[in-house]
Amino acid sequence: MSTIKANAWQNQAGTKDFYPCLAWVNFNGTGTVSIRAGGNVSSITDNGVGDYTVNFTNNMADANYSASATCKGVTSVRANMSFGETSYIYTASSLELHCFNESTSASLDSPLVGVQIHGNT
Repeated sequence: MSTIKANAWQNQAGTKDFYPCLAWVNFNGTGTVSIRAGGNVSSITDNGVGDYTVNFTNNMADANYSASATCKGVTSVRANMSFGETSYIYTASSLELHCFNESTSASLDSPLVGVQIHGNT
């Protein structure tokens, strides 16, 4: 896999850096996991209930990027998201994330998961 190469952008005044989104994905995490839309994401690996790995098409420069994610609950269950099952699992080629029931902390497959990656390239 190649590494993303891009320069930091500047605003019109040229005074502040702007770092574009390096990867993003919107996927269905129930049943057969499927990507609805995305950029720089080659696939999603279903590691078990509520546990997903986002695989990048082009590697990040390193594992020091920032990730944000959301997941939708089911029925009357509120869902929450964490990265990694027991720790944050960031690598240059992928990111593991975990969706769980906000009340019970039980793992939860989500019908709607969104992930965004930002960082210095």
